[in-house]
This record gives sequence, structure tokens and C-alpha cells, in this order.
Amino acid sequence: MAIKGYWRFNGNSNDYSGGGNNGTDYLAAYGNAYGKINQGLYLAGNAGYVDTPSQNFNYITVSVWVKMMNTVGQAHLFVSKDGYLRGGDGLRGYNLFYDQSESNWKWEVFTTSSSNTLVVSDVSAVGKWKHLVAIFNGTQQLIFVDGVQKGVASLTGTLRTNTSGIRFGTRNSTTGYSLNGYLDEAKVDDGIWSPAKVKNETSRILGFF
Repeated sequence: MAIKGYWRFNGNSNDYSGGGNNGTDYLAAYGNAYGKINQGLYLAGNAGYVDTPSQNFNYITVSVWVKMMNTVGQAHLFVSKDGYLRGGDGLRGYNLFYDQSESNWKWEVFTTSSSNTLVVSDVSAVGKWKHLVAIFNGTQQLIFVDGVQKGVASLTGTLRTNTSGIRFGTRNSTTGYSLNGYLDEAKVDDGIWSPAKVKNETSRILGFF
């Protein structure tokens, strides 16, 4: 198991994992003011996104730094592999987002046997950088915020496969699920990160400051 995608968003959406999963940008901007370290990705809540090639795994770890602008009622979508209203085969996969109307992080996962949305309350998430890690390991969903586990739920099976790419910033090009804010240092792994590895990734970035 290994990192399958690593997007630094340093002026582009190139993949630094060695897998060649470079992104295609739509209404995306980059700059030093937009990143947690160096440059970052800015999306203005207007259905902008970065699309990367389709990759299907049995299990997954998603790691990303996020900073959301205050947008009442917005569902700030960070990472999505969801065919809903996107074309292709139309099959659901997973979505990681923050529902500002409810002040909750949400990790929505569709497996071969079931589906579930893990919900974690966080009323102080908007307007500051947060390190978010979401995991599905075949029996559980987990969410970590800033290196600390904040939620867990039971869910069995393997991830449902689909032809949709891994997308940053929106679910399906509609403004209802679009990030108004910034992304940086995104990683996707088909291995399961331990709590220690999650904490190390948080500390790695904070060590730049």
C-alpha cells in the first residue's frame, strides 16, 4: 500500500506521488496567500474544482488541509469520488465535506454492502486552517481533525468502484456542494493510516512554522 496521489497545489495540480495523476483545473486559482505552506488552491464557491484521474481502492485514507470562508448554508466539498449527476456510470463513491448549515464535518462513504455518513460537530471550523484526515478501513469510518480522532462509525465492505475521477472542490459541478476557500497538501492513500501517522502528518506541516 502506498500514496496514490499527492497534490501540493504549488501553482498547479500536479501529482507528486509519482503516479502521474495530474489534475485538470476549472475556475481554480493558486497563490502564496492561498496555502498553508507555500502556495495553495483557492476555489470561490462557484462550482470550481480540480479533477484528477479515476482510481479505485478497497480502502482509503484521505488527508488534506482546508480553510473555509464564512458562507451561510454552504456545503464545502473537499474531496469527492461520486458519480451522482456527474456523468459516467453515475455510481456513488465517497465525499468529504463540511456542512456549514449544521456546523459538521461529514465523511460519506458508499461500499459494496452499505453506506453511511459519519458526522462530527465542529462549530469553530470556519475561517482557520484545519488538517482533516478521513479513513475507511473495511469495518469503520474515522475522522481526525488536527491530528486528533474526532469520530468513528461502523461500516463494512469495500469501497464501491466507479469511473469518476477524484475531484477537489465540488461534488458534481453544482454550487450547492462547492468549496468557498482553500486547499493545500492533499494526499490519497490506499493504505490505512495509524493514529500516529496521522499525527505525524499534522506535525510535518506545522513544523514549517
